[in-house]
Amino acid sequence: MSELETLATGEFELFQDLLGDVVSARASSTDSVEMLSGDGCLRVRLEPTGDDRLARIHTGDGDFSGPDQWITIEQIAIEDLPEAVV
Repeated sequence: MSELETLATGEFELFQDLLGDVVSARASSTDSVEMLSGDGCLRVRLEPTGDDRLARIHTGDGDFSGPDQWITIEQIAIEDLPEAVV
């Protein structure tokens, strides 16, 4: 996450929503976790970096900081969505 540097307010709000969902699904801060967004359009994966670094993301509303994590967010093609989501 430390590589994100600066996010606009709308980008940060989406990022916070996705991060909150994936962090709440994780059993331990040392676990990796992957899940779909609430609407099923994004796959989010969170993995600890294992280096105890602190990430700081600058936004229009201030700074966000926390343990550094690898975060992958990818759009899911409609044909790849589970039937329950479509």
